[in-house]
Amino acid sequence: MPRGDFDMDSSHDRRGADQARDPLIPIGLVVLALMLVPIFLYSMVPEGPVKEGDLVFSTGRHRVQLVEAARSQENGQQDFCVLEPREQILVIRRLPGGPERSLVARPITTVRRGPPFCPPKAEVLLMPHQANLKIDIWAALEDSVATAFSRRP
Repeated sequence: MPRGDFDMDSSHDRRGADQARDPLIPIGLVVLALMLVPIFLYSMVPEGPVKEGDLVFSTGRHRVQLVEAARSQENGQQDFCVLEPREQILVIRRLPGGPERSLVARPITTVRRGPPFCPPKAEVLLMPHQANLKIDIWAALEDSVATAFSRRP
């Protein structure tokens, strides 16, 4: 008889452990929802016009004209550089003109990369379609997942 009591106690302990683990799944789902809802809401907010002093993000890999193209050509450098996707760019001023006005901007980068990439603190001419006020969250998440699951070292 003592043997039977022992079996009942062990099955009771297993049920108690299963019941203790059950709340972890809903708690994990709530935490996931709390992390994803702000991202979703951020991506749904409409953008306003780009103004001087705004920090914008490159919409993709773009070739942009350097403002001081004459000086760079004198030094034997190219008069353009390449912006990486989602690179941070500080808008310095807008050039006067029509609705498709150019922006004078400065890439915010701390990494010094060689040509053809834009050097730190270089002023470039940026078209409005080449920059967004918001970073493309979904593309950034896609890149992060692709990097995490890629077989590259």
